[in-house]
Amino acid sequence: MKLTKKKNILISILKKILNKIIGLILSEKIWLLPKKNDLLILDRSGVDKITKTIIGKTKFSVFDVRNESINIPILIYSIIFFFKYGINSYKICFIKYIKPKVVLTFIDTLINFSILIEKIPGTKFMMIMNGKRHEHEIKVLDTRKKYRLDYYFVFGDYYQKFVEKKISCEVISTGSIIANSLKKPNFKKISKIQFISSWSPAHLEKYYKKSSIREYYEVSKFILKNIVAFAKKNNFLIEVLSRTNFLEEENFYKSIFKDFTYIKKNKNDFYSNYNKLSEETIIVGQDSTFLMECFGLGYRTAFFTIADRNLDDDHPDHIRFFPWCWPKKIEDRGFFWSNVRNSEYILEVLENLRTVDEKSWKEKVLPYQHGVMRYDSNNKIIKDILNKEGIPITSV
Repeated sequence: MKLTKKKNILISILKKILNKIIGLILSEKIWLLPKKNDLLILDRSGVDKITKTIIGKTKFSVFDVRNESINIPILIYSIIFFFKYGINSYKICFIKYIKPKVVLTFIDTLINFSILIEKIPGTKFMMIMNGKRHEHEIKVLDTRKKYRLDYYFVFGDYYQKFVEKKISCEVISTGSIIANSLKKPNFKKISKIQFISSWSPAHLEKYYKKSSIREYYEVSKFILKNIVAFAKKNNFLIEVLSRTNFLEEENFYKSIFKDFTYIKKNKNDFYSNYNKLSEETIIVGQDSTFLMECFGLGYRTAFFTIADRNLDDDHPDHIRFFPWCWPKKIEDRGFFWSNVRNSEYILEVLENLRTVDEKSWKEKVLPYQHGVMRYDSNNKIIKDILNKEGIPITSV
């Protein structure tokens, strides 16, 4: 047994080394030293969102954590410190050369970088929450008390209270940086229903050997069947806002019903789906970051989080269907939600949102809004903290 365990560890190490070698071969080679800046952004993924919603024209450098590019002078220099820093030598040497006051990332799964940044005096590490997180993603932190960062900006108070017990840092409830950069909608008479897709590609089955039909499609069809009946009764239009650009997603919805408008997401513009939101709509979905953002902005939003009861615990999409207000525990049914698969309950929620007036809607959501998704207009909280830490923000 011990021999097998050692063999598996060795294989794991060799795989990591091989992946790094492959990454080095395939990456873009940069032969000039990187520019030094007070702000360093980890991972180019999310840079466009950070620049457009927070830092504007503020100067920064980027560290490609997925090996999209390799800085050759830093790589050569890092070899000298290999026995001191080990496999992380390149990362530490890169950050030390930049000498940033702040390391910022929109990819909040990069918390492991906090271990490296601790070795760099005078540098603060900040993470911005970019999507729903659930308990299974936090469990690893319970056994790794060594994680220390400075700021973690999260969606709402519920998650803030949960995660600040797990991570040693200042956890601040700020909402979504994208939603915070948008104006709140006006309250107008309902004329349509917009369905936020949580569709998952069926090709995941070959990796996870799970049935997408049982675990997602069946539930979506059930919700949409009730939406179609409600829309027909009230003469409402139906729009589906896609999650991906896959043709199979569009075909999936066309296989369920015909009288709707399919709005394909523009992968080159992260604002594309947000710009399609209507002030005359009931926004409906299962549970997604986008749906939570709609709720935080003040749209009349319906949560039908019923898919978790149809999923195996180890399914990759199980986490996306936790009750909408997780980690807060509330009733399975409410004015604008149902965690129970029942047509009567779904139609009741839709009718509530069709008839509710502006004053009543604000009263209904008030107990949950800050908990689920705060709204911080123009991301003032994060900008103020960056300024305090020595990163003056140039207007967006």
